[in-house]
Amino acid sequence: MTDGAAQQSERRSTPLPASKSGSRQWHPVSVVPGLVNIKGGYNGRSLSARSIQYQIDGETHTFLELDKQAEWFLKGVGGPKVQKGDLKAVSVLKDLKEAFELHVGKDPDIGKEPDDDAAVADEPEAAVAEGEDFDPMDAMDDMGEGVKSNAKMARPKPKPASRYKRRAVVVQLEIPTKPLCARGDSDEKRVIWVYRRPPTDKKSTGMLFLRVDCVEWLLAYGADELRLQGVTPTRVAPVAPQAGNCAAVAGLQLEFDFNAKAWYATFVAGSFAGTSNRLAISELDAHMWGKLRDEFVDGYFTRANMLKTKSAVKGYLTMWAEAVTCNESAKFDEMMASCANATPPRGEKRSWSDTAVAAEKVANEGDTCFAAADGDAAVAESLLLSAD
Repeated sequence: MTDGAAQQSERRSTPLPASKSGSRQWHPVSVVPGLVNIKGGYNGRSLSARSIQYQIDGETHTFLELDKQAEWFLKGVGGPKVQKGDLKAVSVLKDLKEAFELHVGKDPDIGKEPDDDAAVADEPEAAVAEGEDFDPMDAMDDMGEGVKSNAKMARPKPKPASRYKRRAVVVQLEIPTKPLCARGDSDEKRVIWVYRRPPTDKKSTGMLFLRVDCVEWLLAYGADELRLQGVTPTRVAPVAPQAGNCAAVAGLQLEFDFNAKAWYATFVAGSFAGTSNRLAISELDAHMWGKLRDEFVDGYFTRANMLKTKSAVKGYLTMWAEAVTCNESAKFDEMMASCANATPPRGEKRSWSDTAVAAEKVANEGDTCFAAADGDAAVAESLLLSAD
């Protein structure tokens, strides 16, 4: 290859920067692995997210890094207008981290330190207790004669780091489907998968990674926390079933309305629950008064005061309720019905038609009287003439 061809080939392999523009620096173009696009929740655009791939039982799964300030998480939970710092009420990522640490601490295969006997199997019997200073001469006390002393043989070996601190961890967590503020009385739970890099990895930042098939749950959980601001609604104590307050009739509730000046009777329990009746004090008449039992009325209706009338109305509804329980409500209504010829209640005015009929009747009766009077006068006059 000639020198010209070599120079031309070198120029082709060297990336060509754009024209210099001010103080901005040109960076070579490269493809960054470990990024995926995600959209959903309250976000309709595809946004990139850091991810890793991990094999579980021979199957490769993708995990997304859980970062509260990641754009895909911000927009998916709160919508396109949400900015950094707007998700202070969202604590799902913190809860996940606490659940992860709790699970790791309980798992004997992950968080357990190596057995002390195995860790010091190669150490001499004169092991040094933790927190004590090591003296090399102490290791020579139990040595036999002719054995060359070696201080390094008695030096304690450091315990190896536990597997929890050395390797990557994937745990399966059982998490509530909804946050406490939106859960209500439901205790439904679901299973999610969480991954964490080994702490010895240079890329490890302590962040957790969530498997992609659990991201929809994560966004819905965070959106509920943001909408309700993490405030748990106060649970209203269940209302005890209403009981009757009338000793004479089981399940009957009697209440007096001071505004309407009326008694209300309602069955709140039993087979007649829901049946009700009402009677105002002004609707009680002398006929009803006379039909009430002596235990409810005292004296004459015309002399009854407000207190006695109120007690009588209460007695009326009590007797009505007794009749209802005996399936004799129709007979009770017939007995309490006022007489047809009873005078209208005080203050009630007759209609115009009734007044006109009464006036015509009076006029006809007057004409008859006048005619009779004229006839009597004529007879008297004739008698006088005949006498003369």
